[in-house]
Parts: sequence; C-alpha cells; structure tokens
Amino acid sequence: MSTSKVRSRSTKRRNDEQQQTNVQNKITTNLSGEKILFPDEYSTKFSPAGIHVVFADTSSEEAFAAVTARGPIVFAGSSISTYGTQAACCQYQLPLSVEKKTNNHKSYMSVNMAALGVIVDKLVAFWKVPAARKKFPWIFLLITVLGSILKESELVPQTYFSSSKNVLNVYFVKVSWGWTLLLLTPFLLLSNSTIRRSYSFLGSRLLSLVVATFIWYVCTASFFYIEDVTGACFEDDALSIIKKDLTSKATCRQAGYRWQGYDISGHSFILSYSALLIMEETAPMAFLKTANLSALNKMVLNLLYMALNLIMIMWVWMFVCTSVYFHDPSHKLLGTTCGVLSWYITYRFWYLKSWSPGLPPQQQPKKQKQRA
Repeated sequence: MSTSKVRSRSTKRRNDEQQQTNVQNKITTNLSGEKILFPDEYSTKFSPAGIHVVFADTSSEEAFAAVTARGPIVFAGSSISTYGTQAACCQYQLPLSVEKKTNNHKSYMSVNMAALGVIVDKLVAFWKVPAARKKFPWIFLLITVLGSILKESELVPQTYFSSSKNVLNVYFVKVSWGWTLLLLTPFLLLSNSTIRRSYSFLGSRLLSLVVATFIWYVCTASFFYIEDVTGACFEDDALSIIKKDLTSKATCRQAGYRWQGYDISGHSFILSYSALLIMEETAPMAFLKTANLSALNKMVLNLLYMALNLIMIMWVWMFVCTSVYFHDPSHKLLGTTCGVLSWYITYRFWYLKSWSPGLPPQQQPKKQKQRA
C-alpha cells in the first residue's frame, strides 16, 4: 500500500474523530459569536440518519450558510421555538465510519440480549417441569450420601476444591446468604410488583425473605452452640492434650489451639437451603415471559434470573465438594436435613396456610390455595 493512501486514511480518521468530538462538545457559535449549549434532547439523539441538534439562531438562509461553512450541517426544516428562543432545526450528518460503529454497537447489544432471552426461556421451561422441582430437594440428600461414601473410601483424589481456601469458598460460600439475598431481593421486588401492583402482596413476598433469614440465623447459631457444648480444646491435631481452661471454640482458636466438637455442616445446610429458596422465589418468571414489559424491565429481569440460576449451580457444585471432601457423614447429613426440612416446613406446609406470607405466583395443584 502506498504511503499516500496510508496518509489519506489516517487524515480521514482524524477528521472523523474531530467531527465527532465537535458534536460531543455540544457547543457552537452563532453569528454574534455567542457560545450556545445544545439542548441534550437533540444533541444526544442518535439515529441512522445522524445526530439531531438545535442551533440557537434565526432561520434565515444566510445564518445557515455561515453554520454550514464550519462543517457538514444540512438544513432539515423550518424554524422551531425551543426554550422560548427562536431556533432552527438542523441535522448533523455523522461521518460514515462513526455511523457504522454506532450501528455495529447496537447490533452487538441486540444479539447479546437475544441470546440471553433464549437461555432464560430454556431455564424457565426446565423449572416449569413438575418432576424437576419435585426431585430437586432429594438430590441434596442423595449427594450427601454418595459424597460421604466416596470420602470415607478415599476414592476421590485431592483437587483445587479440596482446599477450603479455594476462591469459590472464600468469596462466595462463606457469605452465601449475602449473595443469595443480594440477587433475590431485587428480582423479588421487580417480578412481583409487575405481576400484581399491591403493597400488601409485595410485603408478603418480602416477609418470606425475612422468614428465611430468621431460619438461617437460628440454624447457624444452633450449630455453633452445639459445637461449643460438645467440644473440647486440644493443643494439636493428635488430640492428646486438653486445654481445660479454654471452654469455647472462639477462645480456643484464638489461642492457636484446635477445638474438637460435634460440627454440624453449615455448608450443607446453607447451600441446600439457598438453592431451594431460589427455586421457589424465581417461579414467577414463568408468568413474566408472556407479560407486557418495557425493554429495560425485561432486560433487568432476564439478567437477574440468569444470575440466580448461575449462583444456584455454584451452590450445588460447592455442595458436592463439601460432601466429597469435608466433615463426617453424620455432620453433613444433619446439615442437609436441616436445609431441606426448613424449605419443606415453609414452602410445602406453612406457606399454604392463610396466616402465612403465602407462596410466590406459580403453577400449583388445584387442591392448593395461594394467598393473594
């Protein structure tokens, strides 16, 4: 390629960038030399034809001739009145390269949103299958039993996830309840307010998260208490010398020793309970796929629903790792039972009663009654 052609393309690119900068600055000079700020409603409205701007000037052809001399401004119509000032409506024709870049960006976003919509449709279709929802709780009990067998028989080799310092455990599982609420709360607010515009209904749905948080707190606090009252402090892993003056896990570990007690698996509890909670509270998405939503609301709901399903998959995976690599079998079985039982008591018993927060909108057997 010749040097002149390269120089020509480079010059054209600089000119295009300069023209775009001029538009973004949103300032022009009228015949009197006064600086004028473009109204945002015109200066930021992109279309395939270009960007529409308004010059605070008269509508005379002489004025437009002066403006046109400074750049590719095209007279597009008669004068209009804006903000009490006589103004002329013009159209700034974007350079072709800039226009193409804008259109490519829009196409890229459209493709991404379409792909997200397809994935969400698949997930909604999966969770609408009664067998999937019915068998999901039993999967946790099955994983606990099989994982415990594999751990005790030492059939599974050590991996990155056999260390409690793996990234998913440190930054997600240890604060799993926070992650669950962080994603579930906005989804619950947006989805339920779209389905039924009632403060009492929305309040009842928020109350279900309060109940879930109370269950989480009581169970985890109970686990810590049981470990304290059933344990003792030892100087080393051999459990040979007991430090009788240290009577709690907190003081024992603070002194650099090891506490040995009945350690019910908090991971088995919180991961199973969080996953089951997400399954129940995301059920309204089946209705929202056919609802008349704005583009923004639809995008936000799709993103939240996708994120909740991803984090549910993460919880299941880390539940598997807990079952295979950590805790004694009875510790895991009791923790999992607490998680599944907490879900069952609320969503399969209490929430069917009229004096409860009620179930989220979902397809239910005819004999069940859903509270408004």
